[in-house]
Amino acid sequence: MHLFPFQAKYPNFDYITSPDSFFSNVKEEYNDYDDSGFFRKTPEEGFYIYEIRTGNRSFTGLVACVDIRDYLDGHIRRHEDTLAAKEQRQMQLLMHRNAMVKPVLLFHQPLVSLSEFLERFKDDSSLLTTHFETPDESHTLWKVTGERDVKYLQNQFFQHIPDAYIADGHHRSSMAALLYERRKGKPDQHKFGRLLCAFFPESDLEILDYNRIVDAFGELSVARFMGHLSQVVDIEVLSAPSKPSEQHQMTMLINREWFSLRWKAHILQNWPERVILDASLLDRYVIREIFGIEDVRNDQRLKYMEGSKGLDEFRNTVNKSDQRVGFCLSPVNVEGLKEVADSGKVMPPKSTWFEPRMRNGLIVYEI
Repeated sequence: MHLFPFQAKYPNFDYITSPDSFFSNVKEEYNDYDDSGFFRKTPEEGFYIYEIRTGNRSFTGLVACVDIRDYLDGHIRRHEDTLAAKEQRQMQLLMHRNAMVKPVLLFHQPLVSLSEFLERFKDDSSLLTTHFETPDESHTLWKVTGERDVKYLQNQFFQHIPDAYIADGHHRSSMAALLYERRKGKPDQHKFGRLLCAFFPESDLEILDYNRIVDAFGELSVARFMGHLSQVVDIEVLSAPSKPSEQHQMTMLINREWFSLRWKAHILQNWPERVILDASLLDRYVIREIFGIEDVRNDQRLKYMEGSKGLDEFRNTVNKSDQRVGFCLSPVNVEGLKEVADSGKVMPPKSTWFEPRMRNGLIVYEI
């Protein structure tokens, strides 16, 4: 992996009275904030240690620029399809801002020497630290600017971390690579040759579920849907709302009733892929074959909700319309995710939700 130091822009907290409000708006309002003096710039290039601390644990990673060719050559590995509308929006924002305001979150095999270096460096004074109320967590950055330290980190990644996996940022990565390819042979191609990334060991990340809500019932009645559904899953009534407890089980909310769904044996046995993902099974046998939704990337009848929002918000969203049905899926495990990525295949869109989450605007790379 080829890492490059960069001059970072970071928030000027003299002017920020509410971090939660500021960082929720900075993605769309970055230019106005920057023009008004809400950001400072480091005087020299460097790498940046990024720590996220929650109530019961902390997560430590390294922020750097990466050669976009590492993505194009498959060393930054993706595992999900992207949504065309989101790619278009990401491209519009990047061209408008001329800046990347949030690193692509990557994970890699743990490396003891790297983790020990980052922990030792955190003893020095930080570049910034801020606390958020929602969720309750603090974010802290330290600069690494000494030539010897920068070279050490570059060598650690070049020698020991040849590949990394995208946890969050599939759309930003694909959009940046697309811009680089489209500018090939043009004087400004180099502007798009770097991708802002944050590297965390896989042991520091948690994978949560990503659930589906379908506006399904028009010509298709609920009774007919349940009949079709019973051909591919075993259905049991649940006495209370719940999420699935294991792979190949789902829970479903329909007409304010909860059900447990388990894929029938012949569905699992006949699946052609080595890794059997509930999201893939749901896409094929229910969303496509029963509801007739072919384009799961763009069809407006299909909505995605990250599991971090909890069952109450999921239930409230589904219950807003009698035409909706919601499906809760089990989280994908990291080994299955890596196997999909290593084989060059992809999961359906919105198959994973990673914690912790980075914030827009805490560290910025100007193009």
